[in-house]
Amino acid sequence: KDRILVVTAGITLQEALKAYEVLKEKDIFIRIIDLYSLEPLDADSIRKHARQCNNNVIAVEDHYCSVFAAILSTVLRDVCYLCVRDIPRSGKPEELLKRFGIDAASIVQLVEQM
Repeated sequence: KDRILVVTAGITLQEALKAYEVLKEKDIFIRIIDLYSLEPLDADSIRKHARQCNNNVIAVEDHYCSVFAAILSTVLRDVCYLCVRDIPRSGKPEELLKRFGIDAASIVQLVEQM
């Protein structure tokens, strides 16, 4: 059974898929929604998937907590956000994902804590 719903898009989708593989080896299963389009938003489907994961939801985005937070707050109550919370910097994508805590390892760590 999927323990946590991960809602993501773009480059962080790839990180979520990597996290899925790591967690699967530990018999921890997550469900991933690629929220590639915000309009139209399938709110009923997101709520259904959240319920099926006991309302454990993580949103992962590669920018400030804004777009997903605004959208998901209209659909769900409690969501944990992994997003950029510091001044953006230049660097290699892998370094930046790790620095801002939005890489596969950060997703795995949060899932294991929940």
